Amino acid sequence: MLSTSKPRPFFVEEHHIDLARVGKVLVVGGRSTNFPSRFRENPRFIFWDSTQPNTLRRAKIPAHVTHVITARFIPHKLTFHLRKIMPLGVRLVNSIEGTGRINEFLDVVAQTAV
Repeated sequence: MLSTSKPRPFFVEEHHIDLARVGKVLVVGGRSTNFPSRFRENPRFIFWDSTQPNTLRRAKIPAHVTHVITARFIPHKLTFHLRKIMPLGVRLVNSIEGTGRINEFLDVVAQTAV
């Protein structure tokens, strides 16, 4: 039997992400200029360009963030720091292959109702 639903990107399937539960998304370590303006201007997406744990030492996860997505080249120390400051219920998705895969995810989220 053929499926009439739109196929979900591999990224969503691979990381078992329930799109109905995605609120705001925080992208850490990816240079924001590497993402299309439609994502940078979307209020559901927040970008932290820095990959230095000391720069983000006092940072707090913004309200209503449900997913923290890390770029592939962030230091382990920053990942540990993020885990420490993440409120309960916020999901960390790391070790992504690159900004293309993150763009794929953001594109699907942008098309999903809040």
